[in-house]
Parts: sequence; structure tokens; C-alpha cells
Amino acid sequence: MKRFVLAMTCVSMALALAMPGVPEVHADTTKLSEALYLVAMLESRRVATSTDMPKLGSGIILGSRADLVFLATARHVVRIGDASAGSINVEFFFNKGKQYEAQMVAEVPERDLAVLSVDHGGQLAGSLSQLRFDVLADVTLLAPSSELHTVGYDGSKWNYFSTPDHFKRTDADGTIQYEPYRVSPGASGGALLNSRNELVGMVQNINGNLVDGLLMSKVIALSSGTASISLSAHEQTCDVTVDSSPSGAVVSLDGVAKGTTPKQLTLTAAQAHRLQLLLVGHAPVQQQIDCSSARLDVQLPINQCSVNIDSDPAGAEVLIGSVHRGATPLDLSIDPGRPVRLAIRRQHYKTFERNIDCNSGPIVADLEPQTVAMEVSYSGDQWGCNLGGVRIRLAGETKPFVHNPLEFPSVPEGQQRYSISGTIVCPYIGACQVSGNGRLNISSEGEIGFHWVNSAPSACTAELALL
Repeated sequence: MKRFVLAMTCVSMALALAMPGVPEVHADTTKLSEALYLVAMLESRRVATSTDMPKLGSGIILGSRADLVFLATARHVVRIGDASAGSINVEFFFNKGKQYEAQMVAEVPERDLAVLSVDHGGQLAGSLSQLRFDVLADVTLLAPSSELHTVGYDGSKWNYFSTPDHFKRTDADGTIQYEPYRVSPGASGGALLNSRNELVGMVQNINGNLVDGLLMSKVIALSSGTASISLSAHEQTCDVTVDSSPSGAVVSLDGVAKGTTPKQLTLTAAQAHRLQLLLVGHAPVQQQIDCSSARLDVQLPINQCSVNIDSDPAGAEVLIGSVHRGATPLDLSIDPGRPVRLAIRRQHYKTFERNIDCNSGPIVADLEPQTVAMEVSYSGDQWGCNLGGVRIRLAGETKPFVHNPLEFPSVPEGQQRYSISGTIVCPYIGACQVSGNGRLNISSEGEIGFHWVNSAPSACTAELALL
């Protein structure tokens, strides 16, 4: 029985030459010529000796890359039982009489399928450059009573066989049956055409009078030494509508552009697909999509820019409008197209504000301390002492205590150091050298009290305290 692997994704070539010896058919003869040029003759031997009887078969060109051409064939053509053939030679329809050595790069034993590569050293570049990948026929359209034709090598010549008998049945696992009129063993691995001479699959094995086949989603050669073969039975599909906000985004499914949103996509139910949405001015969106939902709505984020924000001192809060965005130093993401209001604030410092946009360079805010007015006062004593010789240093500013209260009009908020030095002169106890230092937590305008005590002969200690 010959088995036909029906290919939902096949390859085509842009050749349309008259082929001598091809019988007249009432179909597209240009497509028949293209299909013939896709066929190769295979010869495999158990060992590479002239006395070993070869196995003959056919193959279908999938495509080419650099000096490699890739072919699909029936696995039993290039296997001797479970053993690899000692040699596999390939002759191409468009270059008859010249054989090239082939290597097997992938196989699926349960589907009697193999992929071969041939290194032609550039000799076939001109012919192969005309090949292109294309969808020629959809096997899901094959209905009962469909006609099939095979193209392959019958041991002496390339031939075109008509199989006028009809589609019989489809099993649950995707197996199909036809009744062939004539199929040569050498056609194994060759092309299977529908009544319009469109490539739909590959001939496989012989077993009795009925022809078995199975649906094959794709056979794609990837690169030298590797190949990807994906098989399935009757693939269930679903339709999913993809929309975006804003709409008009370019939709790609598994790397293939499908149009713009809103867009209805047809998915294979048994697998997840890779969806990508692209829209100018917005960040790309990539995600998995499957048949779990009939509709997918995607919000496209605006493609933001980054502005570096820093401050002296660091650790200041960064706000856009009234929204907290972090602390300095910070790489701030903002939307393009319009300015936003930046605010940088830190306790005891004046707030830094300005408008920024995507053209603003790195911003370093030199924060100015928040200041308040303070007064240092002395309530006096019973001895009538004079403090005119006392010097008070507060927040880096030194003043003699010649006025009571003593004004400091601009003291930064926060922890501030002070120091006291000089001489206090009293009529009854004499003069004493005064000293003192400490910290004050300045937070608002107010009054500071000056206090001192005679701590030793001719020595006094003093301090300041918030009142």
C-alpha cells in the first residue's frame, strides 16, 4: 500500500517550462511543470559498492540555503530495516544524469518520514535560487471523491501517474485511504498532486491495494544539519479576534505579519501561538495566545523615555505632579510628547520644581536649605552681669551678644551646631571665661534661651535651649 503524507504547507518554484513526455491533462499544466521540478530521484545502498543492489525512490525539494538543498522523502527509501543506508545518491529532475551524495538530517519513524540535505558545492545555485516557499494547497479541502496523482521515479524514467479512484475514509488518527490505479514502488517519497496539479503531500509505503496517508502540518528544513518536522492529524482550529488600544497595531502571529488591529486570527487549537503587536510611539507587546478565549484586547503602553534625576544632598523624594516616583538618584520614565511637572523635595530643604520632557538632559537639583528666623535671649540675673563680651556661633554664623535678644534671621532647619565663647563680667563676682557647645533641632521660627552658671573660679559654662 502506498501512503500519502498530505502537506498543509508545501513549497513551490517559479519555473514554468514545457515538459516532453508529460501526458495531456485537463488541469493547470504550469503547476504540473512546477511540481515535476520539485521531484528528485533517490538511490540508496546498504554499502557503497557497485555490486550492492540499490533501493530506488523519490524525494521532494523543500528549499535551499547556501550550498545545501533540503529534501523530504519516505524513510523506508533511505533505511535498510533499522540500519542507515551506506550511501544515498540524489538526482534532480532539472539536472538529470548528475548524482549528488545526500545526508539524513532528521527522521520520524512512526510517520515513515525523513529529511535529507545535499551539499551541491554551488553547482545548482542558479536553479535552486528560483525556488520559493509557498502554500500550494490545503489538504483540509480534500473531500470524498477527490482525485490524486503521483509524480516520482518508476525505475527507468520520471513519470506522471493518474490515480482516478477516490478518497475512501479518514480514521480518527488522521489516516486516509485511496485506491490507486497505478503507483510504482520508485514513487515512494515522491510528490502527491490534487486534480489541479497542486502539491498536497508525499507518497509513502506500499501495502496491498488501498493507499494510506496522514495529514502533515509542515516539513521545513531549517539549517545545515538540523531540520524541523511537525506532524498532526486533523488539526482543530479556532478564530480569535485581537484588538488593541489604540487600534491600528501591526499583528504578527508566530513571526508572520497578519495585518492590523482589530484582526481575526485562525489558531491551531492544540498549541499556543506567539503574538506580537507593534505601533509607532508605543512599546511592543509580545504574549502567548491560544483558543481559550474568542477575543483578546490589549492595552498598548506608550513608549516611554528615561530622564536621570539626582539631587544634592541625595535621597530626596521625586514626584511627577503629586505622584511619588522614587528617591534621588533615579532614572525616571515619562511619556513622550508633552512636558510634565517635576518636584524634588527633602525635609528642611526648599522644594525644587521645573517642567521636563524627553529632551531634558540629566537633572541635578542643588537643594537650598529651608531657613527660619531665630532670637537668642537672656533673662538676666541678680548680679547685673554684662554679656557684651560673649560670642555665639549658630549654624556657621558668629555674633557678639551686644543685643538682647540677639537675632539670627536665617537659620537652616534641622540639626544645627552652636558654640559659646568670650567673657561674662559681673560687678560682684568678677569676670569669668565662658564656654559651651551643643546642637539644636531647628524646625520653625522661635526663641532660644541663653543660660550660664559659674562652674569654677573665673570660669563659666553656658548653653542654648529652645524656648
